Amino acid sequence: MIRTLVSNPIPGKPDFEELLDQLTAPVYDVPNLSRQAFQSISAATGVVAAASGDIEKARSLADKLADQLRNEKSTDAIRLFSVHALGELGRRCPDVYENSHIEPEKLIIPAFNSNSEDLKAAAAQALGALAVGNHTRFLPFILNEIQTQPKRQYLLLHALKEVDFGQV
Repeated sequence: MIRTLVSNPIPGKPDFEELLDQLTAPVYDVPNLSRQAFQSISAATGVVAAASGDIEKARSLADKLADQLRNEKSTDAIRLFSVHALGELGRRCPDVYENSHIEPEKLIIPAFNSNSEDLKAAAAQALGALAVGNHTRFLPFILNEIQTQPKRQYLLLHALKEVDFGQV
């Protein structure tokens, strides 16, 4: 439905930014969203970016998400959404990170050190999503991390599981 809305000329439809603002409003306005809500909103965000066909808008969105993730004043909810959405952008619109100054894997990995189990799980899922979108770039990164970071192996194996499910 979202893909159809974005990719077809429908009178009065919201533009890219307005649609994203409407879809993501609960992240910023509703306390205590469920894990599933964050996943769904992030997936919808990725669909909007991919369906728009506008790589520059998608890159601008990735920049915003990266800034939110880096910002120490961001709430846990905003960080959780940003991690999920960076992964979904990589899954659904992998060109967004080609020739980009953003290295999403380097933004996501620090979330493994979080006190939040939800954020750790989101980071694993996001890394896997990146690898689904671009095997040649992100799968070697995950495999190297598994070999060199024994304390993170459990989460990294979850990232690989995401890649496996992404192939089905």
